Amino acid sequence: RFEKQTKTPLTLDTISQRSLNKLQDYFYSVAKLNTQTTAKYIGVLKMFLNWASREGYTTQVAFRDFHPIQQKNSIKVALSYEELDQIRQAEIPNDKKRLENVRSLFLLSCFTGLRYSDYIRIKEEHIKKDEAGDLYIQIEQEKTGDFVDLPLTDEALAIVNSLIDGSVKPISNQKMNTYVKELCELAEINEPFAVRTYRGKNYHETKKPKYELVSTHTGRRTFATNLLMRNIPAETVMQFTGHRDYKSFSKYVNIPKKAKMQSIKDALMIGRPEMKIAK
Repeated sequence: RFEKQTKTPLTLDTISQRSLNKLQDYFYSVAKLNTQTTAKYIGVLKMFLNWASREGYTTQVAFRDFHPIQQKNSIKVALSYEELDQIRQAEIPNDKKRLENVRSLFLLSCFTGLRYSDYIRIKEEHIKKDEAGDLYIQIEQEKTGDFVDLPLTDEALAIVNSLIDGSVKPISNQKMNTYVKELCELAEINEPFAVRTYRGKNYHETKKPKYELVSTHTGRRTFATNLLMRNIPAETVMQFTGHRDYKSFSKYVNIPKKAKMQSIKDALMIGRPEMKIAK
């Protein structure tokens, strides 16, 4: 359809930066795809073209210099301690008892910063005791292969024990992502968020309640953000989340602007009781 409408052939020997740019514009204007999906499709096409080049099906490599427009930073949703309390205290009706399971798993991620793929694997052998007699989790992260040690609060330990004895049961990541939104709606996590959908450099903005943007990954963001807001150094938090560099770690945090402003105000007045913020 693209070739017919634009009269631009897409063959192994003719594909170029120009034709890929036309294809990108077609995805935006005709197919109505957003920036993220367009970049994904073109990325898959470039993977195929690289394979064809390596296998000797074509000598055309001009496509390698084309880089699709990338999605701008997505909204990084994190929950405050007050919102975690709302989730704890939410009354779950009898016809939605599956959300009890979801609540336990999601709160465990918020308390430990573990990924879904890690916290559903917790077994008794992952529970260790330090020299002070305090319990912690030691687990190899599935994504990176790195080991992390994570202190356990009483509440987190209770959930871990429920996972181990089977009273809290793992569910699929797909179902978890769906149900955690339902849980947060029940807990009235309703703060409005402005969401931008990009098509190239153009965007459409809509307002969505916060619960619609919560996912399993929100647990890790919540863990990291709340520790930073309690003035734990980023380098220390990264040791618990398993991030190797600050650039990737920074994508996980979402400190509210109000909290950032307050921390600067507090810092300006340390040791200077006579100092006041202008009104």
